[in-house]
Amino acid sequence: LPQLQSLAGLEPVTVGEQPAGFQSVLVPGVRVGIDTSGAIDVGAERARLGKLLATAVNEVSLAEKKLADPAFTGKAPQPVIDGITARLRNAQADVERITAQLDELPAA
Repeated sequence: LPQLQSLAGLEPVTVGEQPAGFQSVLVPGVRVGIDTSGAIDVGAERARLGKLLATAVNEVSLAEKKLADPAFTGKAPQPVIDGITARLRNAQADVERITAQLDELPAA
């Protein structure tokens, strides 16, 4: 194994030791690491995700307002209410997913 590491120019990485921009993939019996630190523009990616997050948060707010309005829920047919409830769940999931993606990005 040391000879293979030397020939391939590999450095061992222990679990938990991941510098910024380092991505790893586990394959049965092997952990492959790739330095992606210069692969993306972190600032641009943060801006893009920030816009998506704002849109998702707005969608959550709109759906919650509609569902909290007794005048709306009293008149709207059940399929419409079900559709807005589904939009709310999807938007909440988007907020969680986008927030997790932002948390994974290195500081700009």
